[in-house]
Amino acid sequence: MRAAERQRMLPGPWSLDTPTAVGVPVLVVTGGWHEEYETIAAAVPEARRVTLHGHGHRPQDHPDAASVVSTFIAELPR
Repeated sequence: MRAAERQRMLPGPWSLDTPTAVGVPVLVVTGGWHEEYETIAAAVPEARRVTLHGHGHRPQDHPDAASVVSTFIAELPR
């Protein structure tokens, strides 16, 4: 927790001239294994956030990952 809080307070490259809203749908998928990643993911504005536990830093290897992405894409306005 302390490392995530410290990192959050440091200016990162993503914070330099980055708009608070990007104007496009955003899906953020995390593995729920590292608090720092979860803190950063929670700060992404207007993003749909999904946590897929059990595959560490590789949530894309989770059996539900393809379904999460497919559902997100299917729900996009056309």
